[in-house]
Amino acid sequence: MAATPAPLTFPPTHRLAAQRPWPVVALALAAAACGQPPAGDSADKVEPIPAAVSDVGFTSARPGVIRVAENGGRVLAVWEATDASGVPQLAGQLFTTGGTPLSPSRLLTSFSRGSKSPVVTAYPNPSGFFVMYDNIYSTADMDIRGMFVSIDGVVTRDFSIDFASAYDESMDAVYTESATKQVYVLYRRASLGLRAAYVDANGWVTGASAPVPPTDPGASSFAWARVAFSPGVLTLAWVRDTVPNRIIHVATVNVGATSLARPSIVAGTQVGNGTFRLTYNRSVGRFALGYPGISDGITARTWAYDCTAASCLTPMSTVLTPGNTIGDDWSFQLQAVRDGFLAVGTANGSNRIRVTRVSSSGVPTEGPTEALSPALDTVVQSSACTKDGPVFTISRSTGPTALGRRYDERGNVIAAFTIAD
Repeated sequence: MAATPAPLTFPPTHRLAAQRPWPVVALALAAAACGQPPAGDSADKVEPIPAAVSDVGFTSARPGVIRVAENGGRVLAVWEATDASGVPQLAGQLFTTGGTPLSPSRLLTSFSRGSKSPVVTAYPNPSGFFVMYDNIYSTADMDIRGMFVSIDGVVTRDFSIDFASAYDESMDAVYTESATKQVYVLYRRASLGLRAAYVDANGWVTGASAPVPPTDPGASSFAWARVAFSPGVLTLAWVRDTVPNRIIHVATVNVGATSLARPSIVAGTQVGNGTFRLTYNRSVGRFALGYPGISDGITARTWAYDCTAASCLTPMSTVLTPGNTIGDDWSFQLQAVRDGFLAVGTANGSNRIRVTRVSSSGVPTEGPTEALSPALDTVVQSSACTKDGPVFTISRSTGPTALGRRYDERGNVIAAFTIAD
């Protein structure tokens, strides 16, 4: 049986007074459960309250980070934009899985110093979405916040997850499908490494912890981190920013627990400037990990949900190869499809989108290549598993600046649409 969550550690200090049309946010002050700031916080630091959001002067030109999630046939896209004063904020829009807009694009946040780095995941109880993001407090201090967005695009809550006096960065989040209806969030603290917590439907934060104990072989120099859910278990993957190459570790946390179930294993060695991707395929009960490998291009490995040793990971296979030199600066995503996975990416910001089908055992089959109109800095930004096939997002330096693509299981584009231009 999964362990019960730890006692309340980070009570959110603000609650939304009532639901209002998306994305207008109104907050009411509520007393903290213990009347004290969370451990490690500055007692005189006051958590900021976002002002009411206005779309006047909102611009979505050149979106930054774009993240998507699907729930009930609706896709929520959230991206970095700017408000009328040039302050970085988060914007969002609802689409069908075929790319038909269900709402206008609007600002989701309105902080005086700005917000960035959204993480989006489906939240089915009640039906909607969970968004985690960074609230900019100062150049040396970023806070972790969250919001719930209903299936109809209504922001129902916006709350603090961690407002310690530290430089925190959002990493990943996943719904745990537990009786407590919690989301597991993962973020990085510059001074303390990887942090995690559980968030319930009311925005209450419990089980705040450093999930990787100092005795673990991967407990140092944290860079990027990802988390994926399989029944009763959270699988964490993170990169140690070591020299000359980055080491990727994988470990599990039982749902409800706050620390690793067993020591981490080394899953790969990453090179280049890119990051890595972790995803789970429910149909076959297997995980897939993709990362810039030692050889040219993107490397992938897969393993079964009950794997506990490096020996049960499949051999490394190169799944995306531009045919250039080692160290290509890839942007890519990896997503589950039917009985395997789909890798979509581009190297060095080119306008050629490469697609490869990866079997559950890690065997790649090259798919079609899409040539977009010429533009610099083409980046495959994010992906989401939907009931109609995986959706991937692409950002570009010239308009349309944010695109969506839905693929079939063989990597053919079956829906192409614009997210923002």
